[in-house]
Amino acid sequence: MTALCSKNETNSAFGPFTPARVDPAGPGLEIGAETGLERFAFVTDLLWNSPVGLPVAPGIYAGADPHELVRVDGAQPIDGVYRMRVTEELWEAAYFDAVHLWVVDHPAGVEVASSLKVVPGEKQPVRVLAARDIHPVTGAWDGHGDDVTARVRNRDEVYASGFDLSPYQGVAKPWTFTFDLGESPGTSVRLLLDGWIFPADASLNLAVAQRPDLPYLPPRLEVETTTGWQTLMPAMGFPAGKTKTMVVDTPPLPARAHRLRIVTSLWLGWDRIAWTRVKADDLPVVQARLDPRNADLRYRGFSRLVRRSPNGPHGYVYEDTAKQSPWLPFAGRYTRYGDVLELLRTVDDRSVILAPGDEIALEFDAAHLPPVAPGWQRTLFFESNGWDKDADRNTFEAWHVEPLPFRAMGKYGDSFPDSPEIWDYVEKWLTREVKGLAGPP
Repeated sequence: MTALCSKNETNSAFGPFTPARVDPAGPGLEIGAETGLERFAFVTDLLWNSPVGLPVAPGIYAGADPHELVRVDGAQPIDGVYRMRVTEELWEAAYFDAVHLWVVDHPAGVEVASSLKVVPGEKQPVRVLAARDIHPVTGAWDGHGDDVTARVRNRDEVYASGFDLSPYQGVAKPWTFTFDLGESPGTSVRLLLDGWIFPADASLNLAVAQRPDLPYLPPRLEVETTTGWQTLMPAMGFPAGKTKTMVVDTPPLPARAHRLRIVTSLWLGWDRIAWTRVKADDLPVVQARLDPRNADLRYRGFSRLVRRSPNGPHGYVYEDTAKQSPWLPFAGRYTRYGDVLELLRTVDDRSVILAPGDEIALEFDAAHLPPVAPGWQRTLFFESNGWDKDADRNTFEAWHVEPLPFRAMGKYGDSFPDSPEIWDYVEKWLTREVKGLAGPP
C-alpha cells in the first residue's frame, strides 16, 4: 500500500474490518501540519484505481486510471511549507510520474470532495466537487437488516456494513445496504458517501472466477417505487481504497421515492451517508496547483499497523518504524535514492519507482499563497499520476518490477516508448537494482 502522510496537529490514523486480515492497498500518503512537534499522520492510500497486471478472471485484467486526486485534511504549512510523505508499505512497487498539491478555497458552509471513485471500465474526470445544504439520512439498515442510522450520521470512524463472508477475502454473498432520505426530492440528488473497500487480490480473483455461486456484483443503486425496487444506477462505483468521500450524482428520483439501497457482493464499510439537492461545483477556487519544491527518495522502513475501529480500514503510525522488511525481495531496477524532483514535475513517463520500504519526502512552497478570505476556508488535495504493481504470484509478470507502465499503453506489457529521452532516463535514474527471484516460485 502506498500511503500518504502529512505533518498534522494530531497523529491520528484511519483505522480497520471485522476479519482479522490486513487490507491491501496502494501507496499511502502521510501529511503534516503546524504544531511545534515534528509528527506525521496517516491520511489515506494512493494509486488504488491504477493497478497494473491485476487479473479479474483468467486472461482478463483490470483497467488502470493513473490520474488521481485525494483530499488532504488537517495539514497546515510550517514556516511557509507543506511537508508530506509518500510511503510504500506493502509487497509491491509504486510508479509516480508526477505529483502536485491543489490549494482550494471555498465558503465555510460548502463541503468539497474529489471526483475520485472506482467504476470498472471507466476513467473518472479529476476535479473538485462541492455541495451545500447537506442532510443526514433519517434511516439506514445494514446487510442484516439492523438499524445503523447513528453509525452513518457523522464522519467518526464508526462504520456500518453487515455482509456475510464467503471463503474469500473481499468477496461476500450478495447483500444490500438501505437508507432513507427522509423526504421525496422528486429530482436528482447528490450522495456523499464516506466509505472504504476491503479488496480481494490477483489470486483470489482467479479463484472466485471459477465459482459461479459467488457472482461479482459491483455496487448498483436501487430506488424503492410504488411497484417495488428498481435499478437507478447499474454502476454506482465504489470508494478508491481506504476511507474517502465518494460523490454520486443520481438520475431523477421517481415521484414519492425516498428510500435507496446499494446492492453488491464487495466488502464495503460506510462511515457517513449524506445527501443534498444543491450542487456548488462553481464555488471552490483553486488558488494554486503547486509543484513540489523538494522531493527526496530514500529508504525508511515499514510503519506500525493500527486499527482504530473493528470494521474500519487499517492505518499506520509513521513514527513507529521497523527497518527489517517483512517481504521477499521484489526484483528489478528502481529509481536511485536522492533528489527526484526532476521526475515529478511533469507527466512524461519518467516515473519515480518505489520499492517496499521506500518513501518520497515532499515539500510544497506555500509562502506566496493569498490569505484565506473571511468566511472561507482552505482545503488541500493531493494530485498524482502513477501506477501500482502487486507482487501477488498471479499478477502479470509478478516476479519483477518490469515491464514499466506508461500513459499510452494499450495493455500492461506493451513495449515502453523508444526514444533518446527514455533511454537516458533508464540509464541515469533506474540504477538501483534489487536482486530477487529468477522466476515464479
